[in-house]
Amino acid sequence: MPSEALSPAAAYFLASIAVSAIRVMRKENMSGNVGDEEQGGQEILIAIGTHASSSAKSGGFGAPATDIKTLVAAVRAAAGKFEVRSMYGVFLEKICSALSQSLSECEQGGGAIAYRNALKEAIEESRLAVEIYNQSIELALERLAQRLIDCFAKAGV
Repeated sequence: MPSEALSPAAAYFLASIAVSAIRVMRKENMSGNVGDEEQGGQEILIAIGTHASSSAKSGGFGAPATDIKTLVAAVRAAAGKFEVRSMYGVFLEKICSALSQSLSECEQGGGAIAYRNALKEAIEESRLAVEIYNQSIELALERLAQRLIDCFAKAGV
């Protein structure tokens, strides 16, 4: 499988994370009183989700997944179930690239740095889980998705 084929899957993964993080942010702020900082965080997530979703659609993916199991199943299917384990590292690099491209489309600032840092830490943890500790890729993807949703929701607040 050529590594270019992983780009739409990475974009789909990132778009799904952004959508889920926005849902978490909105759920946690049920009062409806959204301050400027929260609004800015949501705007960055919307920009990330919109750009990544567009890239994912060009690769044949539909609307972003709303639950982690569906997300992981779609990504694994697109990546040939990562039968070549080394492709997982390439996939993680594609997620970083998708985030960089998405953030370049929106205003850069402190908020963008928080998203980059959260992604960088989570990606490294996921890479180590698979490469060093021999964790299954499915479980690593599930944990990565949940960690990013939580981190992105907090970064946006």
